[in-house]
Amino acid sequence: MLHFERDRPRILVVDDDPMVPDIVTTRLSLAGCTTYSARDGLAAVERIREVRPVAMVLDINMPGLDGFGVLKHMKITGSIRSIATLELC
Repeated sequence: MLHFERDRPRILVVDDDPMVPDIVTTRLSLAGCTTYSARDGLAAVERIREVRPVAMVLDINMPGLDGFGVLKHMKITGSIRSIATLELC
């Protein structure tokens, strides 16, 4: 089970390009957020269940389950209402 740091927003960064999560998570960490990453849509779905993020930076163009597929899953499960999402094209 994951242990969360209190009073720090949990942000999930999802992108198949390794440079993007590195840059985004560094900036978010400096801003006081706890960051998590996933390299594809399937990993993102799992991380959403584990981490319960308050926000997500989501790449739309990924192999396999793309960002639209992640958003569809979030809509079906109802998590789309509770997770603010910034989409990267």
